[in-house]
Amino acid sequence: MALSGLDEPSLLMGVKLSERSPFHFDFIFDKGGGAGLSEDIAARQIKYFLTVLTVPGQDLWVNLSPAEQDRIMPRALSETDMGRDMLFADYILKQLAASISYPEESLGRVFWGEVYQKLVGKFGRVNVDMSSLNKVWVVPGEAEVYVNGNTAFITGARLKLMLANDYAAAGLTGDLGGSDKASPQSLAAESAAREILIPVLEKEVNEGKAFSHLRQIYHALLLALWARKHLSDPLWQKQYIGMGRIGGIDLDDKQLREKVYGRYLESFKQGVYNYIREQEDPVTHDMTPQKYFSGGFDFAQLDSADERNDKEARNKAAARMGALQSQGRLMAVASAVSPARNGQAKSAPT
Repeated sequence: MALSGLDEPSLLMGVKLSERSPFHFDFIFDKGGGAGLSEDIAARQIKYFLTVLTVPGQDLWVNLSPAEQDRIMPRALSETDMGRDMLFADYILKQLAASISYPEESLGRVFWGEVYQKLVGKFGRVNVDMSSLNKVWVVPGEAEVYVNGNTAFITGARLKLMLANDYAAAGLTGDLGGSDKASPQSLAAESAAREILIPVLEKEVNEGKAFSHLRQIYHALLLALWARKHLSDPLWQKQYIGMGRIGGIDLDDKQLREKVYGRYLESFKQGVYNYIREQEDPVTHDMTPQKYFSGGFDFAQLDSADERNDKEARNKAAARMGALQSQGRLMAVASAVSPARNGQAKSAPT
């Protein structure tokens, strides 16, 4: 799997809560640099927003792991557009992480050369699998929201990648478990991955076409977390927010989670690559066979973005909105969203 080209998708940039009607929202979109903002694309991002409102904060995670079939992701999230798109993005990320470490590709050669240098003096042969890259986590990075009264506008949003041991060391594992105890060989491989592979993957997640939906989800997440605190109507608070009531925004295919996991497990068993190459040992100068083998997203830790209303943040928001407007990319979408008493949420343009 190759790196995807750069992409500027449409993004949900801001939201304004109505002072007169608690069920009316004005959404502010960046139409993006491509095909623009269709009604379907806008509706999908509004569904992401509604999903974050109703799914409990601790359930906003995806965990594709061959040993944890019972912890792929929470059931309610799995039955939404947001859960589906997070799951597909995690599958692509783990395929890509394995692919770019392939030793016959330019980046893979640099990576394995660094691993070899780190290990050969201590351990001789280098037979290190890259199972640690099956545990690359995407977590919130930069997140800044300018707030002015009943309006929030994103001025900074960037995702961060972490290896499993870094993720555990940061205390982010929560209910998802920690990382396995790593051997010295694996730790050296992780060090090389941190220096060589992770920056490439992080750039791809934040700029690549393959992860456009994930960036749209992140923007919707930041705004919905702000909105959760400011939607004071009792119907929102008692019937919808944090209740996991996904009626109206759920998928038709309730088994999608299991289908994607089955595909992931099959690729893990087969390996993205299983490659053996004769390589000269720099110590003994003997030709020895070296084997190269390679087979979540966690937004639950984010309670809110860095909310600011100071002069610097205001100027940053004004500059961003001005730039989008001058490029013809700024678009407002008014929508009425109703959390009906049966727990279903429905949205419609107004």
